[in-house]
Amino acid sequence: KHFLSLARKDTLERRYVNYLLHTENLFDKGLVSHARGSIRIQPNLNDIETAKQDFNFIRRYNLDAENYVKYGFKKHFLDTNDMNNHKHYDLIYVNNFETHQSLSNDVFCELVNETNAFGADSLFITEKIIKPIISRNLFLIIANPFVLSFIKKLGFKTFPHIFDESYDNEIDDVKRTKIVFENLKRYCAIPMSDCK
Repeated sequence: KHFLSLARKDTLERRYVNYLLHTENLFDKGLVSHARGSIRIQPNLNDIETAKQDFNFIRRYNLDAENYVKYGFKKHFLDTNDMNNHKHYDLIYVNNFETHQSLSNDVFCELVNETNAFGADSLFITEKIIKPIISRNLFLIIANPFVLSFIKKLGFKTFPHIFDESYDNEIDDVKRTKIVFENLKRYCAIPMSDCK
């Protein structure tokens, strides 16, 4: 596959990414997990209440509401089981670098889905960004603006020769995400042999 995209916790940002992966016809190009895990920002909300909260976002950005609900709320697992109910899920899948490493060996790029990716008022960086660096994979990041700039200040190299990294400077969350997806679409159009 062209890319790996992992998301466990359920957030508006991740529902939007899942919606785009489907509506931009990229889902089949990647190994995609959208577990909509048991650890939610507001765990007591059901999907109907969550969709009502997302409605202002859907309306503001003129999204196709039917497809947003259909794909944004769709669960995907890399295996055939719902691992949310597995008592050792965190140990096996979340905090286990070996699991990530074995998945990253099957791709050449990672679409990193930060948990709190929307908002220009913070710089939210977690292990999700470190994993592709350790795996030596290319990566695109759905995150707050200026995360790439921060990573570069730490001494890490990014991929401006491959991707349009102007997304890092875009303050608008949806515009930033769309630039990331334009990069991903161009990348997924490259034959796998050339990606390698």
